[in-house]
Amino acid sequence: MDLNQIGKEASLFFGGEVYLLDANGNRVHTWALDSNPQAGDGNYDPDFPALAAGEIGPLVGASGYDYGTVNHNLGSGKADFIAYAPTMDLSLFDRDLIFVTHFDMANLTDGFEEIFLTGAIAVTPPPPPVPEPATVVLLGAGLLGLGLYGRRKAKK
Repeated sequence: MDLNQIGKEASLFFGGEVYLLDANGNRVHTWALDSNPQAGDGNYDPDFPALAAGEIGPLVGASGYDYGTVNHNLGSGKADFIAYAPTMDLSLFDRDLIFVTHFDMANLTDGFEEIFLTGAIAVTPPPPPVPEPATVVLLGAGLLGLGLYGRRKAKK
């Protein structure tokens, strides 16, 4: 989400779920996007929203350098707050299933919040390299040479 809250407080609460439905409207699988400590059960609990931090700081590094204060409420046009489901791999499911999202946001303070979905693209490893013709010719010449050497030795 790109937050554009008014004020410095950590005021935005977010929660939600993503689920897959079959053609009959039955849930096939669910992923919860909340702060429930019973993570992994896939059941969304609206009583456990995640808090989107507003102003954070001052931030001081291990070296003592003061990085100042970070304010996520400025509406940067970039992702300020991310909710993710690390076990979500849609490639494991039938393509005919319906993808459904349900998000809850609370304590909005007249800002203009943007929410978007994105996903990682599965990368298929490249096929093994095909030998170059020169390599095949060299291998063939070596095998031919070994064959001729063995035949010559057998004649003696």
